[in-house]
Amino acid sequence: MCISGTCDYLGHGTEECHCCVYTSQKKYCYRTMEECRSKCRACNPQCLP
Repeated sequence: MCISGTCDYLGHGTEECHCCVYTSQKKYCYRTMEECRSKCRACNPQCLP
C-alpha cells in the first residue's frame, strides 16, 4: 500500500513521491505510484505500525 507526498531525498530536489505506508525510510519511496505499488507489500486488512 502506498501514499503520495512530497520528498526532497530522491536526488531531484523537492518533488512528488510515493512511499510504502508501513515505513518512513526513504529507501521505500519511489518517483511513481506504479513503481511503489510494484515494490511495496499489500496490507491485508491493514498495515502494521
